[in-house]
Amino acid sequence: MCAKLQNTLISLFSRSACASIARMFFGSGIPIFMLHRMHDKNDMTLAESATSDTYLRQCLTYLADNHYSFLSLRELVHALIQKRSLPRKSVVFTMDDGFEDQPRIAAPVFREFDCPVTIFLITGMLDKKLWPWDDRVAHMMNETQQQSISIKIGDSSYHFSMNSKQEKRIARRTLQDVIKSVPFNQLDTILHQLESSTRINITDTPPSKYKPLTW
Repeated sequence: MCAKLQNTLISLFSRSACASIARMFFGSGIPIFMLHRMHDKNDMTLAESATSDTYLRQCLTYLADNHYSFLSLRELVHALIQKRSLPRKSVVFTMDDGFEDQPRIAAPVFREFDCPVTIFLITGMLDKKLWPWDDRVAHMMNETQQQSISIKIGDSSYHFSMNSKQEKRIARRTLQDVIKSVPFNQLDTILHQLESSTRINITDTPPSKYKPLTW
């Protein structure tokens, strides 16, 4: 349902009339598209939130066919500093974190279109010293066999039913949003609570689906 709605909105706002109206309100700025995980056909657990190579290729094809210029983030920043003009129809692509599916799945597609992409790396993840807390939460929510979980964060208590993928998805999103608002020094305590409630132990080495790229 979310994918269908997303595609409908993209189709609607890509029309020239909508684009012209948007420029009236927002000016002629340069969009920066931020991607995250890529959908691996061999691992369907990321299908909900990940981008497929097919969909990325469709987007880049649309931009190329409509004569957009692909810029690197470095080119954009330097142009802004030097106050140089850039092609009016320009776009920039970035990716977050540095998972191994990004160079493996996304890079060949970007290469097809000669489109640069900037990856913001979590260096500790590449150094195998950590894996992101939000991925640890997602892993526990997805893998738990418990029918329900409870957790106390600050002065609030949360109870979630975990009997379906939809219920697990709601629990994951809710907890990730709540944890973002608490002091960082409380993070370890919250994650230990989640381990106890979900009965999923978090190891120092992430599962294969959260594998980082290498230096």
